[in-house]
Amino acid sequence: FRMTGKTSAGKRTVKRAAHLVVDEAQELAPIELRVLGRHVRGRTGAVTVAGDAAQQVDTASWFGSWGEALEALGVARAASATLETTYRCPRPVAELAQRVLGPQAPTTMPRTPRPGPPVSRSAVPHEGHAAALIAEALQDLTAAEPHASIAVICRDAQGARGLHEVLSKGLDVRLVLDGEFAFAPGVEVTEVAAVKGLEFDYVVVPDANDQTYPDRPEARRMLHVAVTRAAHQVWLVCPGTPSSILPDP
Repeated sequence: FRMTGKTSAGKRTVKRAAHLVVDEAQELAPIELRVLGRHVRGRTGAVTVAGDAAQQVDTASWFGSWGEALEALGVARAASATLETTYRCPRPVAELAQRVLGPQAPTTMPRTPRPGPPVSRSAVPHEGHAAALIAEALQDLTAAEPHASIAVICRDAQGARGLHEVLSKGLDVRLVLDGEFAFAPGVEVTEVAAVKGLEFDYVVVPDANDQTYPDRPEARRMLHVAVTRAAHQVWLVCPGTPSSILPDP
């Protein structure tokens, strides 16, 4: 389907797949899953479904449970496998992510083989102070580690555009809202919805305050996605009142 862009095989018949792979399934609505399920080849077809309910961030979508997702796909029998080890994030980031998820976190924290530097956290009076602090720190970091990939991850596109406008006055930074990441050294300013599945050496969360990330399930998932993009270290910048979903400093 991806190669041809067509879901029909002519004469109003639907193309059937021997094996359908659905990734990021938690972002798909039941009706979308039902449409995909129609393309599986009868009793001989197979379906592989991958996803993470803790990373459901599309506000236009809805996710109930994996049982409901499989039912919508038309899958009668299924074997499940849970990934229990995180290889991307060092231990301090994984511990932060677990705390951020709160009630939505798995009962057992994933194994984290890698140690790492502690999560950094800065509280500032307002957004202007945050931008100035981030600009200065990024200048130092890019000078010290010119081969590092750095993502400044705002909660939404509006925040990313505003911060990029300020940072670009003194830094070489790229605004990425369309998925066109360079995957190369440098600084990219983006939003949470654009970074799922990606990783960067350093992650800066510039808006970790209570207004942007209140104690709500969707906010917890959004912040969880942001911090778990870090392969080395996370820096939380809190303009105003720090988010109440953050652990105590």
